Amino acid sequence: PVLPETVGMINRETFSLMKPTAYLINTSRGILIKENDLIEALRNGVIKGAALDVYEEEPLGESPLRMLENVLLSPHCAGMSKNAILEIANGNKENILAISQGRKCRNVIVGPFPNRIWNG
Repeated sequence: PVLPETVGMINRETFSLMKPTAYLINTSRGILIKENDLIEALRNGVIKGAALDVYEEEPLGESPLRMLENVLLSPHCAGMSKNAILEIANGNKENILAISQGRKCRNVIVGPFPNRIWNG
């Protein structure tokens, strides 16, 4: 999730801890990565490459990421595969059954808005 402690959590320091053969894959939240630090790490061979489906600012626009050969970019659509959609549907079905049987839902997130999330 995007929280004050997760914004920019993948940064120059994080990249320096990675192997030079590492690939960064982000399909969660773009703001978790400091893109300028990622660009620097990719240009300098600190990491091997990156595959990104989300960005600090969306849409991506005229980013230097578009010019790097060791980057694969997609337009914030990676979570919409057939298998992902089936998994979401199955999870919803399980949660509906759980509620109807008086059990708690699986994967309940109690975040900054607990009054808006039913927790059984």
